[in-house]
Amino acid sequence: MITIKRGPLRKKDIARWIVTGILTIILLVYIWAAYPGYVFHDFFLSKTLSSRYTSTEVLSSQSVATQYFVPQLPRLYSIQIAAEFDEEKATGETVTFSLCEESGNVLFTRDIALSEMEAATYYDIVVNQKMEPGRTYFWNITSPQDPSSEWKVMYTEYVEDQAPENSLFCIDNIPYGNEAAQTISQYNYYQHHDKSLIIAGFWMMGILAYIICLEMIRRVFR
Repeated sequence: MITIKRGPLRKKDIARWIVTGILTIILLVYIWAAYPGYVFHDFFLSKTLSSRYTSTEVLSSQSVATQYFVPQLPRLYSIQIAAEFDEEKATGETVTFSLCEESGNVLFTRDIALSEMEAATYYDIVVNQKMEPGRTYFWNITSPQDPSSEWKVMYTEYVEDQAPENSLFCIDNIPYGNEAAQTISQYNYYQHHDKSLIIAGFWMMGILAYIICLEMIRRVFR
């Protein structure tokens, strides 16, 4: 049997392995940090904080409630609205929600059955639209055809508690209440629409930097 004797490791070898180990740990931490950062923090919800709210008078079947707003981020995933109505009398009734540019160009519209909603509770409407932060848009919602459902839009006059996007609340194109009145509404933004590509890019850059550093270490400690 042939026995291969190995000599003691040189100081350079020990140093190379230590540096390589540290570099590997840094790479793993980098990958770990990038991954949950984009998977678990996709959404940003701009909230109405107030529990101090009230409702409009019962709106007629021809009424339209309009909320002007200025988005904070470029990808608006959904808008949450709240209204009060008689759930027992709302069977079969629908309302129409629309999201528009300030010019009136319609970006999104949807008919909503009141049976899907709960009175005085946020209802989430997925719009998934690309917006321009700083630009004014508006959404509106029609009243049900049957006024017996007692449809009322919820709003608050406490500025410090409102969603910061909201700028003007109107009923039938007339500003409602005092200047501070804004609907009880919330805006949910999708922050990383191409998260898979972003994560892959982070990983590729990390792995490439790791390979370059390994080559540099090999040359330094040879």
